[in-house]
Amino acid sequence: MEIASGGTMLTILFKSLLFGTLGLLGLGFLPIVGGFISENAGAQFFALGIISLLLILGNREIRDEIYSFSSTLGDVKLSRSDVSEITPGLWQLLGYLIIAGINIYLFAVPIAFLEAKLKTDGVLLIGAPALQALAALVTIAMVTSYIRLGIENL
Repeated sequence: MEIASGGTMLTILFKSLLFGTLGLLGLGFLPIVGGFISENAGAQFFALGIISLLLILGNREIRDEIYSFSSTLGDVKLSRSDVSEITPGLWQLLGYLIIAGINIYLFAVPIAFLEAKLKTDGVLLIGAPALQALAALVTIAMVTSYIRLGIENL
């Protein structure tokens, strides 16, 4: 099996980010989740990352790459159907979104405390989106760890 070219991988990445952005816009219209996503930069970052990750893992070329890479390893053997089994389901992703929301607010609390303590404006405006993105990265790392543990337990 030949390895996909770099152009093919970049095309897959571009398509996943484009459809992830469109999916993010669609999620913005949902009653409860949409308001949370549209108000928080970290939730937008998390949703875009998860949608893109699922689209990338759902691509046939990427699954073939994962399968061919796992065949070179001695201790991990994946079949083509295993790749779809290790991805988290809808309820798990909703749970991770709740965890991301908790992380986003927990990471924003120190910035709000600093702004109230220093009595200056703009600290929350500048620091909160960066910490929200960091909180989303922590949660995306949890999802990728779930996928990694799913591969190890096969």
